[in-house]
Amino acid sequence: MTDPHRLFLPVLCAALLSATARAADSDEAGAEQPAPVVSLQAAYAGDFWQVPTGGLESGGAYLDDLDVQLAVDLEQAIGWQGAQFFFYAIYNDGNELSGDKIGDLNGVSNIETGLEALRVQEAWIDQTFADGRLSLRGGMYDLNSEFDAGEVRALFLGSSHGMGTEFGQTGLNGPSVFPVTSLGARLNWSFGEGAYARVAVLDGVLLAGRRELFAAVPFDAGTFDGFHLYDVDWSARAAAAGFRLAAAGDLLLVHHSRGRYDERWRTYADRFCAKHALAGIPPSAQRTFFEAAFNTADEVRAFYARLAGLSG
Repeated sequence: MTDPHRLFLPVLCAALLSATARAADSDEAGAEQPAPVVSLQAAYAGDFWQVPTGGLESGGAYLDDLDVQLAVDLEQAIGWQGAQFFFYAIYNDGNELSGDKIGDLNGVSNIETGLEALRVQEAWIDQTFADGRLSLRGGMYDLNSEFDAGEVRALFLGSSHGMGTEFGQTGLNGPSVFPVTSLGARLNWSFGEGAYARVAVLDGVLLAGRRELFAAVPFDAGTFDGFHLYDVDWSARAAAAGFRLAAAGDLLLVHHSRGRYDERWRTYADRFCAKHALAGIPPSAQRTFFEAAFNTADEVRAFYARLAGLSG
């Protein structure tokens, strides 16, 4: 059994701090105030959990979550009509509860991450068209900010009250939601009276190249119509076409799961081997896949520093 206590502590002298600059003031009593040009908000949540008996081991754990949000009305700030900028950073202490002490599958706290880190959760620009009915948003995007989102769920501590499995179990590393998000674009059309149509496209780890490279070597969406090995196929064909390839070792990227080398992966691996005339080559007896587990951001930095030393 567990005993949770959540403390909402003041940050920047208040649990919610808003600093606003207004374009104009109205002298009329009761007149509607204009939207702020700049809005800064910060909030801190802390959970202390105690496992008195049962689970993996008894003991306590303190989990925390610091949120800082900055919103800028670009139309009032610089004259960019219909545009807004939003920045959202989070910090978590990385202490574990479910994995170290409880051993449950669902997760009892919705702010447990298992990795101490300061992250950019969202950073996007939203542009409206057609008198505000059409909205295009692009940048670092949290899918759960608009999809499968509910205000009532924020009243519960357990992670099971969050996003549904139809979203939460998509992708090898899960969807672009707390605590790890990705680049994306969202399109929203409002029909009025609360009716709207909304769609989002989200990306994974960065794969970069010059425009002429992607024009000369497009992705093979016919053969690799799923998640696996499309990037390996593209890299192999780019190298065969004479382009120079490199892995950026100074980007500190960590995959939050070991991946699933299941039948779906095997299907695309067979397609890759057949396409590149590798089907007749027997698999190597020596393992060529390695992994390393990290508990803190400092361990990630030390690992990449070690790799840089080996390459030098």
